[in-house]
Amino acid sequence: MQTCKIEQRLEMTAIFKVGIAAQWRLNYTATKTASILGLPDWLFMKKGVAYSWVEIDPFAENVPASYLATHPFKRVPALVHGAFVAYETGAITRYVDEAFDGPKLQRTEPTERARRNQIMSIVDSYAYWPLVRQVFSHSVFRPRMRRPVDAKEIRRGLDAAARVFAALEKLAGEGQYLCGSELSLADIHLAPMIGYFVLASE
Repeated sequence: MQTCKIEQRLEMTAIFKVGIAAQWRLNYTATKTASILGLPDWLFMKKGVAYSWVEIDPFAENVPASYLATHPFKRVPALVHGAFVAYETGAITRYVDEAFDGPKLQRTEPTERARRNQIMSIVDSYAYWPLVRQVFSHSVFRPRMRRPVDAKEIRRGLDAAARVFAALEKLAGEGQYLCGSELSLADIHLAPMIGYFVLASE
């Protein structure tokens, strides 16, 4: 079985180290709990890649030079696999799907592949901020960490989330998953965000 190591930060950030020398920094896994699967959980479990995690803080004032060498914009995610380096979640999840064994999470037919890519882009561009950084962060994460909460941010997040869900509803297929009867990268991008979003009482 393939293996990897995850270094994880509480505030929606993680670094993933695959046993064959890959590193992956990702922004969807806040406050690790047994009841919620983050994006790496979904992806690596589906691909049959075992992993563990430890914490790291890329939001610190003094971000390590090694991190900045991997991701010059001081963001997450980033991946290092041997001599190959990449950042941006969509590029990384597609790479993991294609580089590792296990079920394929992308389709080859052009219209089906385009629809999945469109949903992934919507999720990464428009869903993450309102669902996680606004609603989950201010309704759940910040209160637990005894940090200031802004009720207006929750309201703005809920309003934006409604637009995101309406758009996804129009694009969703008839099957069990977003794009039909098979799990795809589109589902894996969205699922952890929904997991944190629904923890908010609002």
